Amino acid sequence: MSEEMQVPLSVDPTLQEASTSDEPREKMSFQYTWPLRICKRLVENEEALILNVSPPFTTSYNGVAFTWTARLSDECVVWGGGEIGPSKEHVFASLYYKDGIAQDVWVDEVKMAICDTNGQVLFSDLKIPEAEWTKGSGWPVQLERGRQAQFTDFVHSRVDEQIWIQVEIRMKTSIFNPMNYLPSVDKACRSQRIEECCQKYVQDFKKGVVFVPNMDLLNPESKEDKFAMHRLVFVHGCGIVEEQCAGDNDSAEMLRHIRSQFAHVYFKDVLMKEVNFYEDFVALLEGVIAAHLPALKREAEKFMCREVMTENADSMFIKRMLLLSERYRLDVLKMVATGVVADQIIAHQDPPQEFIQIKHELKSLASEISHCSSVDDDEDVDELLVGSVVEDLQSLTRRIRRVSLSHSPSQSSASSASSATATPTGLFGVPSLSPGVAEQRPFDSPSTGRFKRVELDVG
Repeated sequence: MSEEMQVPLSVDPTLQEASTSDEPREKMSFQYTWPLRICKRLVENEEALILNVSPPFTTSYNGVAFTWTARLSDECVVWGGGEIGPSKEHVFASLYYKDGIAQDVWVDEVKMAICDTNGQVLFSDLKIPEAEWTKGSGWPVQLERGRQAQFTDFVHSRVDEQIWIQVEIRMKTSIFNPMNYLPSVDKACRSQRIEECCQKYVQDFKKGVVFVPNMDLLNPESKEDKFAMHRLVFVHGCGIVEEQCAGDNDSAEMLRHIRSQFAHVYFKDVLMKEVNFYEDFVALLEGVIAAHLPALKREAEKFMCREVMTENADSMFIKRMLLLSERYRLDVLKMVATGVVADQIIAHQDPPQEFIQIKHELKSLASEISHCSSVDDDEDVDELLVGSVVEDLQSLTRRIRRVSLSHSPSQSSASSASSATATPTGLFGVPSLSPGVAEQRPFDSPSTGRFKRVELDVG
């Protein structure tokens, strides 16, 4: 068995909710097995030290992914307590947070165990207590001094031998909710007064009873001026609501909350009323970006994330959203869509062939997006777009592998038959449609080649 081989991640079934509730229990556990041959490497002073680093592996659920690496190495230690004496080399098992959507992530507990290649436990009870992990940092297993010496002697006695290191990472389920990484107006600080003021302003604007300065300088029939007008209205509306609701509390947090609330209302009641076709949404994205309206860009991303997360989200719709996320730098949407498409590849009977098929579909969809865009792109731009997405998919599918999830016995037998090998983002997995069933999602393309008119739920 080679050092680079990876054994699939799995979710501890004892931590899953044993009910039909859509809400999983508070915590979940991921398990990863790292096969390696303990080896020593020469360092710059020609001293041979133990140094092994695992391939990156990813804990992924609901499209939210965090990537880790494990390390087994000699480290120079000076024990505390005021003792005087030389430092000593000790072997430490460590875990590093390599990449993820959050700069800092809370981990409830990490457990490690050393096994032989038959799975027999050789050294156990290695733990890292709860802590906050910053991207790029790591924590070692914490052992008292006598136990640490035993572990060091154990590892040094098995140099050049093949072992498995089992890693279990326990985290809160709420960390894997994609919507937590986008601005929300549904928090405890939500103010009914602010919401009502935002809605009143928007309704008054639609009735034409609001005077917005400088609107007469723009041409409402001009595509170039359309989102410049939206910017004027948005900035003016935020200012009015701030005057009415902020009062003496003009803190940065309060102002951010008001703008976030106004963006939510304005996006839902104004911008989305203008979207009937797929190309309309592409134009909306480009417009809010060109008009420098990041709050509305985030609302658009939040809307698309909700659509991707629905259980009956169509496979081609998700791939469109994946390309849009890459093109317009929508990081949370990209994370979720990439996770769902990676699940589709892993769950397929022939993953390499499925990957090739998806690559061809992405190329076709990239041309479709270019056709909708107001920016003239050549084929090289489409190739770069698809190439970047494909590279991310390759990396993620290598790191995720398959995650098993337990399900409630009360679920239907039809669903449980396929759930035994559910993938990491199984809650949003792409279901196979029955023959003849044309389940369509927003922005779906009908057989005519035009984009169908749809009703979009933006509530």
